[in-house]
Amino acid sequence: KGGAALAIGPAGVPSRIAGSDVGAGLPEAGDKDGKRHRARSFLRENRELLRITDPDAELPLRREEHDSLGKSHYRFQQSYRGVPVYGRESLVHLDADGNIYLFQGHHLPTPDLVDVTPAVTGDRAEAICAADIGRAVTAATVELVIYYHEPAAAFHLAWHIDAVADDGNSWRCFVDAGSGAVIARYSTVMDGIAPVSGLDLDGVRRSFTAWYDGSYYYCYDVTRPVDDSAAWTGTSTARGDIQIYDGANGAAVPKSPVPTSGWDPAAVSVISNLYTTLDYYQQTHQRSGIDGYGGHVTAFIHQPGAAGNAYWNGSYLAFGNDQSPLVKLPGALDIVAHEVAHGVTQYSADLEYQNQSGALNESMSDVFAAMVDRDDWLIGEDAYTGPAGHLRDLRDPHNADAPQPATMAEYVYLPISQDHGGVHINSGIPNRAAYLVADGLGVEGLGTSIGRVKTERIWYRALTQYLSKYSDFLHARWATEQAASDLYGPASPERTAVQAAWSAVGVNDVSSTTVAPTSADPVVGEDRLVYVWNGGIFEQNALGTVSGPYNYYPATNARPAVYYGTQGLLILYVTEGTYDLRAIRTGTWEDVLIDNTEYWWSLAVSQDGEFLAYTRLTEEPYIHIDDGQRVYTYTLYNPTTSSGGTDTSYIAFADVLSFDYRGRHLIYDYLIRIPTSLGIQEIWRIGILDRRDGSIVVPFTGTDPVQQIGNPSFAANNDYVFAFDYWDTATQQSAVFAHNMRNGRIGLVFNPDLDGLNRMEWGRPSFRGDDGALAVQTAATVCQGSCTVQRRIVSVPLVVTGDDTWQGDPGAATYLSTFQGQYPVACRAGMRTITASLAPSPATVSFGNVAADRVSKTVALVNTGNVDLFVSHATVTGPGLSLSASLGLLPRNATMPVTVHLDTTGLTGAKTGTLTITSDAGTPTLTIPVSANILPHYRLTVSKSGTGSGTVTSSPGTLTWSDTTGTGDFFSSTTVRLTAVADAGSAFDGWSGACTGLGTCQVYMTAAKQVTATFIPPGQVVTPGSLTVPAADSDGSYLVSWGASGTGYVTYVLEQATSADFSDAVPVYTGMALSASLSGRSLGAVYYYRVKATKGGFVDSSWRTGAAGCAVPGTALATP
Repeated sequence: KGGAALAIGPAGVPSRIAGSDVGAGLPEAGDKDGKRHRARSFLRENRELLRITDPDAELPLRREEHDSLGKSHYRFQQSYRGVPVYGRESLVHLDADGNIYLFQGHHLPTPDLVDVTPAVTGDRAEAICAADIGRAVTAATVELVIYYHEPAAAFHLAWHIDAVADDGNSWRCFVDAGSGAVIARYSTVMDGIAPVSGLDLDGVRRSFTAWYDGSYYYCYDVTRPVDDSAAWTGTSTARGDIQIYDGANGAAVPKSPVPTSGWDPAAVSVISNLYTTLDYYQQTHQRSGIDGYGGHVTAFIHQPGAAGNAYWNGSYLAFGNDQSPLVKLPGALDIVAHEVAHGVTQYSADLEYQNQSGALNESMSDVFAAMVDRDDWLIGEDAYTGPAGHLRDLRDPHNADAPQPATMAEYVYLPISQDHGGVHINSGIPNRAAYLVADGLGVEGLGTSIGRVKTERIWYRALTQYLSKYSDFLHARWATEQAASDLYGPASPERTAVQAAWSAVGVNDVSSTTVAPTSADPVVGEDRLVYVWNGGIFEQNALGTVSGPYNYYPATNARPAVYYGTQGLLILYVTEGTYDLRAIRTGTWEDVLIDNTEYWWSLAVSQDGEFLAYTRLTEEPYIHIDDGQRVYTYTLYNPTTSSGGTDTSYIAFADVLSFDYRGRHLIYDYLIRIPTSLGIQEIWRIGILDRRDGSIVVPFTGTDPVQQIGNPSFAANNDYVFAFDYWDTATQQSAVFAHNMRNGRIGLVFNPDLDGLNRMEWGRPSFRGDDGALAVQTAATVCQGSCTVQRRIVSVPLVVTGDDTWQGDPGAATYLSTFQGQYPVACRAGMRTITASLAPSPATVSFGNVAADRVSKTVALVNTGNVDLFVSHATVTGPGLSLSASLGLLPRNATMPVTVHLDTTGLTGAKTGTLTITSDAGTPTLTIPVSANILPHYRLTVSKSGTGSGTVTSSPGTLTWSDTTGTGDFFSSTTVRLTAVADAGSAFDGWSGACTGLGTCQVYMTAAKQVTATFIPPGQVVTPGSLTVPAADSDGSYLVSWGASGTGYVTYVLEQATSADFSDAVPVYTGMALSASLSGRSLGAVYYYRVKATKGGFVDSSWRTGAAGCAVPGTALATP
């Protein structure tokens, strides 16, 4: 009642009922007597729920307390027919105003015993206890009780005996008062730490430290990672324990009655491997425990639902039983070290477990697993029985039954719903980078490696000092480079090795612009505020005018669901007591019943009114979302680091719900109850559900029962900022914070406890329409005659700092109303129009006529809508087609290039394909046609002839040679350029066939063609015949001719001189002709000529000479 949160315990009775006044409707309390009467009335009124037949007789008041805050606490001891029920009681708590705000039930249903008269006397029971102990009893207290024996789930009339034996040990016995049988007996003295040993999963004896209670040794080491055994309280220490629990046995601590046998081998294996792993971090990195501060290290073995799996869930390690191909997981040192490293990452960089940051998270675990178990670069070789014999190989990521990418050229883009965006797949890329730094650069001839010792120091410093929540692979390169510079110097070989390794895997050090998300435009309309007070629902407009209550029936103390549509403001609420769903439309003032068949609890509606999310009163690990056509039920889970990614264990229920502005993601808080030997640990967490695929992200993990978070609310105009309540159950402090998920930064907004009295007040924040402020519920003491705590709603301005931290400006906070109110929901009186559209430019990919081995075309994906988009997947199908792209966030008005490649090897003719883009646009799938006309290939044959030697090369392409014949296939219309180069001692003598001459041969491929290149040896020259020089014509022109012998390409040089000794000789002709026509010679002059021949670059050593005719026309000289 009163908007109560109800929790049912294992015995089927309420373990907790909480709310502002769970005793609504009971007589008002006044003084202490009135409060006592109201507490008693609560028990009477709820007898059926409590499963107590006669609360007055069965729950007598044992103690009452009244604290300095005016709160009253009543402790009721359970009894039956005058006999106390051992250890069972219930508590009722009232605030200063007499409201019952909490009931805690530790009782059991009314016992089913018929007779409570003992057949065995107390003295006899004491003797039976002494005999069972095996020692004389020197002192004892004996009390008749009703004892509930949990293993048998049965009540017993029993004697409760606390005995001190003659050896000084204390014991507690429960002896059946009817039969005299010993129901239970255990030591009440914790004797301390004890060295023990046991056989592990491989049959190897391992030593470890246990806790001995006088009867059993427990697999619970209070000496590591911090030895604070002196602080042992009988159930736990403040910090520093290694706690092993058996998940299949009610979270019991594995135990043995003797120190050297009887141990669960899985427990022995896991605690031994934890020793090795924690010692590594302490000795190598001076890190104490997983959190760095010596906190508890908790591991569950035989974890239900985890067969063939191991994971870190943010709070503890979990190892399942064998399931092929994974066996003996707790016994594999690198598996244990891998999961521990996830915890180390969580408490340092806290890398977000999705996309590249998630792959880095996985890689860090693999790298440090290989540093702990450093005999190879394999992961899981002692646990994996598949064909490869191991799970992953850092040296060669391809070497696995599930191969991983080794370079960025092989990067796999996946949506978040598939392996958190490929975290177990793409981790192969940074894995190989680490291997190369340590060993591989030297082994593979890529540079100089630096060994494991230096590599682990660099990687640890990068993880703990320079990486942050959303770091990607490039950030990891920068972080490890900086760490290497810090440790060894900026110009060191170590830093050079880091650079070379990242470059080798394709993570290049280029300027990078981080794609930042943008907020949507705020809804146009005035700000409104809806809130609850004393069961009424009220609305306040921008002028501060308050209207209401609107509802016909009292509402639960919970956040209403609000939507502004075409007919005005719609308010959905749940009725108190009956838990019906009703709707109020403020335009018509109607309060309409929507459903009374479900027991509704919490609600949220998307801004467009398309989706209603809800939970039910019954505790269940589900969230339901109604889209108007059907109801989808989502099972809640804790994301884990396993390659399956989910852990549904211990989730009790979800509570507060809030949609993002697009209605795609639902943020919620939820309760986890973890059973341990120390009792039930209750942890509140926040999760984010993607309603489209059911995937869940948990922004904060590792919270504990002291520091809790809840009451989340998404920003009004983006999906990456949310506000939430934080409270500390130990100090009672509380505050409202804002979290920017894009960078992991958290900013303090406001303390809702205006008196600063540490009353653990919740702000239940809600963003105003422009995200410029938060509506926060507050508590403050107001004294007018008497003092009361008033709850009013304030508006706290939000400031976004330079590093994108969203934080409050408490000094500028103002009250939104003079009236009291709770559970605020801020909204705007307007409708949001969302255009989520993605357009390709160009709309088709046409390669046209292709005459190349590989061509590429780029398509620009343009966000033409008014909201950010996420491009999750790109694929291309068709012969020879592939693509490259960097997918992810695409802000509005931005573009994203996707490049399609066509490899034409073995292809010809018209080809088609399809480029498919998947995003969260309104049309989630874009289909882009791809076409190409691949021109035919023709064969070019090149032969080498002659008695010399040389080489012939082609451009483009490469000729394939067999002896003296080379062939190549070239596209139609391609011009192939052939170049001949003679070997030393040979000369090129020219082309024949498809081209001729001595220079570069150019062949235009329109059909198959053949070319011959001739090479000759030295001495193969041509000797010219006689030189003939006729008399000059009247114009000084004449023809000089010579004969020649031989074939092939012969070049002649004709020189002219005016003196017979050719001292002034100059060349007047160079060419292949056998004559030269000369003109312009001076009449009357005498000229002398000589000719020399060259062939294939070899020169005839002798000149052939002759004299010119005289300059007088008609007169001729003799020719030599």
